[in-house]
Amino acid sequence: MDITRLLNSRLMIVLFWVFIATLLLLQLLAVDEYDFRKAILYSAVITGTFAFYVHVVLRRIISRAIQNRRFSTWILRFLLIGIIASAVLTVEDYTMDSFFAQDWNRYKDAILPRFFGMLMATILISGIAYAFELYRHHIKTLKATQELKDRLNELELKSIRQQLSPHFTFNVLNNLQFLIQRDRDEALTLLAQYSKVLRYYVYESQHKAILLNDEISFLKTYLELEKDRLGHEVKIELDIAIAPNELKIAPFILSTFVENCFKHLSIKDKWISVLIHFKNNKLHLVVHNTYDLQKDSATSCQGIGLDQVKKRLELTYPGKYGLGVETNENVFKVDLEIKFD
Repeated sequence: MDITRLLNSRLMIVLFWVFIATLLLLQLLAVDEYDFRKAILYSAVITGTFAFYVHVVLRRIISRAIQNRRFSTWILRFLLIGIIASAVLTVEDYTMDSFFAQDWNRYKDAILPRFFGMLMATILISGIAYAFELYRHHIKTLKATQELKDRLNELELKSIRQQLSPHFTFNVLNNLQFLIQRDRDEALTLLAQYSKVLRYYVYESQHKAILLNDEISFLKTYLELEKDRLGHEVKIELDIAIAPNELKIAPFILSTFVENCFKHLSIKDKWISVLIHFKNNKLHLVVHNTYDLQKDSATSCQGIGLDQVKKRLELTYPGKYGLGVETNENVFKVDLEIKFD
């Protein structure tokens, strides 16, 4: 049960007021003027009135004040309703004392001090109720904000999947068509590798987080497919140093940067470098690729996929990542670092 549901739990509310009634009962029993029957009745009536005041009247007013974000304009309302509640409690207090007392006139002179005592208690209870409502509203807002972020993250992920899959699939199918005529065994091997990649796109990427090792395995398979497709046309340098672990990462975070290299690879002198290291709870990814200055500007070279993955990084790892993108002559470089707790 989360904190919001715990605070709204009827059982917790009942236990809280039972606790207050018990404290009041014990305090009254320590006074000679109150026997057990009178103390029970007094604590039950006063606690019940406070509970009604807080949950039926005060919570609605506090909720409206918090939603309007103009607490200063509600001060007079809080003060007025507090005075009314204190007056009701004072009348109840006087009535019960008069009912059990033999001399009713004995308590007349104590009405005003009792009223101010009840007013102080009402102000205290109101302050506690306001603090609880403010905290409840804060938790609820945080939860709604997180749900909105998760939803936006999912939409971004779906958009990325829809854009990346057709591009990659088109290249692989072209290779298969060529290999089937030349070497069927090699075509079957390529098809098996492509099946792994496709399975990753369709199934694994549906999760909010996947094992880092699964993302690395996908990248290795993807790079093997691209090597087969491009052959000796491209030089690929791969440096991956990650020990087996149980860390999880958002899907397509790393692969988007790697796929972007192939999308914007230069026509001549094709070169790609991929470095992935994990040390001191920090994941470090550095990718380089050559691109054509005349063909791709710095903006177009980054592509739509990188814009989206930046948004996902901000949503998924706020304050826990660093991303550098730079161009040097005809080399495009991405440097990503993610810190894990």
